[in-house]
Amino acid sequence: MIIPHGKYYYLFYKKHHAKEGDHPIGMTTYAPPKPGGAFLLNSNAIDAWQVLGEFAYIKMLITVILDKRNEVLQASGHLKVGHGPISHELRNIKYARKFFRLTKSLKVFVKAFMNVNSMSLVAYPVGQHNDHFNAGGESLENKITFIIKGVTGRGRGGSLFDNGYVFALLDWQHTTRTARKFYVTHAQEMGLGPIQSSGAQRILDHFFENGGRNGRSWKRLFNKYMSNS
Repeated sequence: MIIPHGKYYYLFYKKHHAKEGDHPIGMTTYAPPKPGGAFLLNSNAIDAWQVLGEFAYIKMLITVILDKRNEVLQASGHLKVGHGPISHELRNIKYARKFFRLTKSLKVFVKAFMNVNSMSLVAYPVGQHNDHFNAGGESLENKITFIIKGVTGRGRGGSLFDNGYVFALLDWQHTTRTARKFYVTHAQEMGLGPIQSSGAQRILDHFFENGGRNGRSWKRLFNKYMSNS
């Protein structure tokens, strides 16, 4: 069941493998699509759909490959290609690496990278068009297409195998950052228990103040996230 409310959709679902003593119904929040199809994907979704983690990891690989290619081009007397968006993505990778150094977790590394990107859903035909980014920024486009069999219509089109319904997931830079998004993404790694529906900044501040060395380490990462640099 999906209930729209304010900035979020509340999703209620039946747990397939509920632990003994747990309520059989689960609840989570989800950011509704904005005009144009943009939305903030909860990076914890990679626990259910590993392909999303691979999607983000491949973008990081391509970024460092393109950066190395630019070094070769420049050394050969040629101009760099896509220098602006590549530099932006390299900053995001550098940011995500700080989480890996703290947790030694590849999953947390990928989640941190996903947390500084927004997503777009494209489920309709798209011809020639112009893309506009927030604050005049630049971004590399990362795209993956999915096919849903048994659904009428073609969606965006592009199926190479049959006439199934096709939609695409794209990711772009995301410049608006909130304490809530950081909290939801990393609550598990910080050991903050079940995610609460409100009070993210208060919960984080309490952890940063009383979490000892670990709390101070996470505070530095939070400050880096909020500085958008």
